[in-house]
Amino acid sequence: MELKELQKHILTLATLPQTADPVISCYLNWEPGQPKGRHFLEERVRLLKGSLRPQRRWDFGEALNRIDAYLRQGVPEGAAGLALFARAGQQPFFLPLQFHVPLPNWLAVDSAPSIFHLVELKDTYHRYAILLLHRSRRPDARIACGDRNR
Repeated sequence: MELKELQKHILTLATLPQTADPVISCYLNWEPGQPKGRHFLEERVRLLKGSLRPQRRWDFGEALNRIDAYLRQGVPEGAAGLALFARAGQQPFFLPLQFHVPLPNWLAVDSAPSIFHLVELKDTYHRYAILLLHRSRRPDARIACGDRNR
């Protein structure tokens, strides 16, 4: 995903109108060779369901169904991290995002999406390091670091 596209998604999430219906913000580590975040998701859902008022549980379940359906379809090859945002109710919303870098396993239910991990990811986008070496100047090689988007 390009930086401009990520910024657009962050803006969409940050300006999502709040409703009485809960928004699920789900981040999953999907790295190859790592246990998929599905077990984490199931465990967290059990804990969260018990803390929700009965009227919000139904909307929570409906939003969770969107996330489950997406995961059952199969995550695209090469995705190492997923960020999934879902809301049911009168103004349903669903936004699945895939990244080539891992994200932490994290789940929140609130009136607004939790975008901290996306903003954190944006701040590290396109970082690079250059090492300049020269035969005659080996002891004091210089290193330049930066961000090509700044």
